[in-house]
Amino acid sequence: MLHEAELLGISCRKLRNWVINRRRIMGFTEHLFHDGDEVISDIELVKIYFLTHGRNAWHSTWISRYWKGCMHVTWEKARDHAEEVRKQGAVFYIKELPALAIAVDDMTSIVISQINALDVLSGYSPVLADDSGGADKSVLEPGTRMIDTYLSFSFGSLFWKTPPLASSVIRLQYWRYGGELEPLTESLNMWTSSSRGPAYYLDWHSTPGNISASTLRSLLAANQAVRSKRKGA
Repeated sequence: MLHEAELLGISCRKLRNWVINRRRIMGFTEHLFHDGDEVISDIELVKIYFLTHGRNAWHSTWISRYWKGCMHVTWEKARDHAEEVRKQGAVFYIKELPALAIAVDDMTSIVISQINALDVLSGYSPVLADDSGGADKSVLEPGTRMIDTYLSFSFGSLFWKTPPLASSVIRLQYWRYGGELEPLTESLNMWTSSSRGPAYYLDWHSTPGNISASTLRSLLAANQAVRSKRKGA
């Protein structure tokens, strides 16, 4: 069974006493870091599935909202959850979102993505200038404390060159129990549901997505270049 942990990172709130608080919700487990010693071991690009519902199309001015149970690691899980919460007249949408998977170890990753953004994390930089004259350090490098990386994505953090929309940055913790996150693909899709009546499963119609992973690819490429340079030094 897949277990993800749900961490909605909107504000730079304190993670009080780093206490673990786990609660299973729709296959997710909420998690608060219990110490500041967990460090990044690896970073990769993945995609996750965002389920939402409403009356308007993706390309309208309607704003998508985060809600518990809306983020999934596979299209099938998102589809199945739509069936569980469907009501008469509701139209569902499933959108593939690009994301960063930042691993703590072989079993645990923090997954960072963003909703209501055409280029995910476009205003974020993992590096702060070192005013003391030392070398700038990225918070996306392996060996960095995970809590420092986690907080760098908070709303109001100095790592945002351009502030994100409030409530748009999503932080998820994924636990690898019998499954894997899907790697990021060159193209991303979205699906719209249609109903033939309550006695039938929803039908789904696929169209090309309009979300870019350009910034995420640049972040990972820059991080790999720094690592290669240091290894060669």
